[in-house]
Amino acid sequence: MSNEVGKEAAAVASSINSSNTSLSAYDRILSGLYWLGTKIFFGMESVGNVVVSVLGLDQSRYQYVIDGMTQEDWKIAKEVQQKRDLEVQYGKDSTLLKELENGGEIVTDATTVNNIDDNRT
Repeated sequence: MSNEVGKEAAAVASSINSSNTSLSAYDRILSGLYWLGTKIFFGMESVGNVVVSVLGLDQSRYQYVIDGMTQEDWKIAKEVQQKRDLEVQYGKDSTLLKELENGGEIVTDATTVNNIDDNRT
């Protein structure tokens, strides 16, 4: 969005500058200040983006935890998230969750459980 505003401001400033011969000195000063202000504003925005990137403020608060996770950690985190999804969907006292805790395994879909003990009644 800022690029669109910058292009529009540049177009206005160039059209004003191209017709500067018919403008009064006051109008030329105002158009010059407008042009200078837009250049300063967009320059500050660019510098701000660089500072944010260098300081790492554009990353997640706990990015270091995510970067340090192993494949096993990701697998455990995924299983915990799938269990939480099932709790939300079916409630904490769900038969499906009890079967999962007794050796069942979640596969791809949060509602699908495999390897459930065959001694169910």
